[in-house]
Amino acid sequence: SAQSKQPRPPPPPAAQRAKFGVSIQNVSKNEPIREGATLHSGDRYKIIFKPDVDRYLYIFQMDSGNNIFGLFPLENFRGVSAHSENPARAGQVYYVPAQDKSFKLDQQTGKEQIFFISRAEPDQEFERLYQDVLQAQNQGDRGEMRVAQAKLLRSLNIKKGVASIEQDDAPDRAKVSQQENGA
Repeated sequence: SAQSKQPRPPPPPAAQRAKFGVSIQNVSKNEPIREGATLHSGDRYKIIFKPDVDRYLYIFQMDSGNNIFGLFPLENFRGVSAHSENPARAGQVYYVPAQDKSFKLDQQTGKEQIFFISRAEPDQEFERLYQDVLQAQNQGDRGEMRVAQAKLLRSLNIKKGVASIEQDDAPDRAKVSQQENGA
């Protein structure tokens, strides 16, 4: 007997989509970082966010050398424990890397970009692509790393339903850029 296909439910109305309060803080200066702000080598920063619904959140940074670093979820970063995991729970305030820790900018100068991706369900394809980036980084294969990073970035342009993390209503994908200057 033939089985009938169940129609997909319609996407939630805009009023029911996930919204986040988010701040990127310059810990060195104890102030928020605004888009286009200039940071200096050695400046410290952290990301603070609070989702209004449970979401799977992916935050990563791309430095001026086009190297990608996952910031959330994050078990550890270069040996320092962070213990952030998905899903991000509604109403909970998250500090990335941690409430009592911050990221410190390296000596490489140039434009840095932070990407926020939000999903209702785990994004297994995105997670697999990021694991490919990590594997290439760990093997020290710069050519393979560039290929893996390009695939990861390309995936952002073809996925539907990317929610942003913004302080107010915005498009479905957000990119915050900072300029880092050596000091």
